[in-house]
Amino acid sequence: MKYILPIALASLGCAGDTGGLGQADVTTECSPTDFACVTKGLDGPVAVGGVVPLALDFNIQGTSTPTVTLLSADPAVLKAAGTEVVGQAPGVAALVLVSEEGRAVDFLHVFVAAPKRLGMHRRDGGLDLGELVDDVEMIVGDEMLVEVEPYIDSQRLLGHGSSEWSAGSSLTLLRDGTVGRRRIVARTPGDSTLTVKAFGFEKSLNIRVMP
Repeated sequence: MKYILPIALASLGCAGDTGGLGQADVTTECSPTDFACVTKGLDGPVAVGGVVPLALDFNIQGTSTPTVTLLSADPAVLKAAGTEVVGQAPGVAALVLVSEEGRAVDFLHVFVAAPKRLGMHRRDGGLDLGELVDDVEMIVGDEMLVEVEPYIDSQRLLGHGSSEWSAGSSLTLLRDGTVGRRRIVARTPGDSTLTVKAFGFEKSLNIRVMP
């Protein structure tokens, strides 16, 4: 049986973690066409300052699906707010699924870690084409979808937060409906620097626009 918290979206990813009691699967909330999100699931710690929307699948046999609330056993480490969890401080906290009667339906241990750097990832529709580590060349009229991700060294962390983007006059930045993501449009020939600030860090990428 499946239950998605009342204010959650109707679509979710297929990758996730099964609770300690085996009665629920907790997964990051994804569009079915966003393959980068669907395949990522809950595959790493939540970043301090990162917001992660969640959805639930229940595996309870022979009973109706319960109405549950997400509660954090340590709000100083992990905050639960509606269908979202927010990393507060490094550590580990139990995320408990509590029924209307106050009974623990299931639980999951969630790790929280402080980011050490940012990475810019190129997206193509629902595909993640990997981190951008070299200078980029574009042709006037080209578009590129870029998303910022928090990292510890080579490990990507979960969660998105507010971000500030800027670029030189050769480029136009368009919001793409997702926090931490921008559509980059090459407007005129020239060299520009794309810069994003998030999670207390700054990341830049050099982009050359060719005629």
